[in-house]
Amino acid sequence: MKKHLFLLAGLLPACNADEPTIDTTPPVILTTGLYPQPCTDLERGKTHTFTLHFSDNLELGSFNVDIHHNFDHHNHSTSGEECGHEEEREPVKPFVLVHPATIPAGHTTYTAQVPVSIPADVDTGQYHLRIDVTDKTGWQTLKTMSIKIK
Repeated sequence: MKKHLFLLAGLLPACNADEPTIDTTPPVILTTGLYPQPCTDLERGKTHTFTLHFSDNLELGSFNVDIHHNFDHHNHSTSGEECGHEEEREPVKPFVLVHPATIPAGHTTYTAQVPVSIPADVDTGQYHLRIDVTDKTGWQTLKTMSIKIK
């Protein structure tokens, strides 16, 4: 019986060593050095280079930048700031951006430079900027903030 217990005890550590690491930690959107910051004014007719910083404990996967109008004063769970009050209104020619990107393999930290060209004829006013980052295992983090197009 002692011989069988010894063999079993010797096999247990070997089995555990071959088990894959289970990722239980979502990625992070770092706010230091983030551009734009909440309530930033972006000028129409210009290209603004967004600087986004991401990190993850194992490996990053992809990110997405989304800009959409907030003329109806809707809210997102991560945006707590108010950037002045404007009357609710219907959009005429709102600016819309959806920019998905893959992060090169093997990165646990990554800085993205995203050029955002805002046409000169889009509606001015309050917009939301949503940044999503997903790690290789599927964990996702998002940050939403208010910005203005002038």
